[in-house]
Amino acid sequence: MEIKHTTVRKILEEIIPETTAEERIKVEGREAQNQYLEKLYNEKLKNRKGISAYLKKGWYRGQRDAKYDIDLYFTGLDSSDSSGNQFVINFSSNFLALSEYYTPFYIPDISIIDKLEEKYREKYTVIASKELKKNKIKQLKMSAILAALKEIAQELNVEYNYKEQKYRILLFIKLSNKNALKITVPYKNFQEIVPKLKTTITEILEWQKKGIDFEIKGNAGSLGWLS
Repeated sequence: MEIKHTTVRKILEEIIPETTAEERIKVEGREAQNQYLEKLYNEKLKNRKGISAYLKKGWYRGQRDAKYDIDLYFTGLDSSDSSGNQFVINFSSNFLALSEYYTPFYIPDISIIDKLEEKYREKYTVIASKELKKNKIKQLKMSAILAALKEIAQELNVEYNYKEQKYRILLFIKLSNKNALKITVPYKNFQEIVPKLKTTITEILEWQKKGIDFEIKGNAGSLGWLS
């Protein structure tokens, strides 16, 4: 799971103070910068517990020498061993910078990584806990919808299926070998919709038997309306 980029930016703004050029870590020259990053990686990050770091060497158009970056993730954030957001340590305008999603923050010393790990793990735990609660509620709603659909399908002697999505569930009732009725049920409205499912499906099946079909059409403004 990744935390929203805006949330990560707030963490970085909180732990990294505004600095002047004199307070930042400055290294001039591509070779010297690469040597600094390689040393940082080998001595501080390569074997550090709770961090997965990679030293990347990239060549860019018009440049003869490789440019080093360190990609950094925090590991063991949850039971799935998710690595969360990707952070990058490199040099920007000759100053050492830490960034996530392209916005560089100039860092005055390497201890910033310790502060980032602490704050990031705290925020991740809070957000993951909320997501777990939301998912449990979602599963309860989905189970109630499917139980109702199964009961309806058995009563009407029809076949059914479903497709789970993030904010809704799609229900399918088999009309024939070629056609199916699709009903979209938002999880947030399931208490209102479930009691009406049987009546709705029954009526549509009755109309369908009489050769009458229903379709909700998009781009309705192009049809031209009569009044």
